[in-house]
Formats: sequence, structure tokens, C-alpha cells
Amino acid sequence: MAENESILVTGAAGQLGAVGRTVTGLLLERGLPVRAMVRREDDRAAALRAAGSASRRSRGCCPSCRHRLLTAA
Repeated sequence: MAENESILVTGAAGQLGAVGRTVTGLLLERGLPVRAMVRREDDRAAALRAAGSASRRSRGCCPSCRHRLLTAA
């Protein structure tokens, strides 16, 4: 992985099993750069940002949406 690349975690603030939040937390604990995709700007998204991820709101339903998520500064 290149130095300036982030790992995109979709469903990062999800409630169903909290898999996305768990994965995001594990990656951040290892010092890896994480970009968290969330559907809503809420307390869960704020907690992801506070933990160190770059969270972005998006449905991620189309290729251009996912591209913007990966390339946004």
C-alpha cells in the first residue's frame, strides 16, 4: 500500500453487528489510514472522526460516488 492511500470501509457506522465500526477500530489501532463511508452525519460518524478516521457521507451507490470518496482530500 502506498503511503498516501487510505483504506475505505463501507458501512463504517453501521448498527447491524457493528462489523464496519469494529473493522475501522482495528485498522486505526494499527495506525493505518482509514476513510469511513457513512450514510448519515450523526453521533456514530462523529465518533469515527474522533477516533481518527476521515469519514465521508455517501450512499456509495455508483462508481463516481465511490471514486469521489477515494480521491477526496
